[in-house]
Amino acid sequence: MPLGLAAVLGAFTQLSIVADDPRLVWTFVSVAAALAIGTAVVAWIRRGQPVALQFEIVKAHWIQAAVQSCIYAYWGYHWSEIRAELPLIAAQAIFLYALPPGVRVVAA
Repeated sequence: MPLGLAAVLGAFTQLSIVADDPRLVWTFVSVAAALAIGTAVVAWIRRGQPVALQFEIVKAHWIQAAVQSCIYAYWGYHWSEIRAELPLIAAQAIFLYALPPGVRVVAA
């Protein structure tokens, strides 16, 4: 699954919002490559150990996602420029789900 999502992030380079900005292309290619390499490293370290994906529905997470979606919908309704940024917002969500199992992003 992480490799598939890394490929999806790499495919974002074909969108015009990304393809028109060389820095965004470089960012998406780098992130996709880092996720693929990170997944390979985790797979190598855990070789021979069973890996199971667990999907937990955490109330705080889906409530936060619902509230943020409502805010973006309201914002996008009243300010047309936000609609152009929706692919980049979606890419952020994909990135978090693409992290290899056992890797967590922790805010400093």
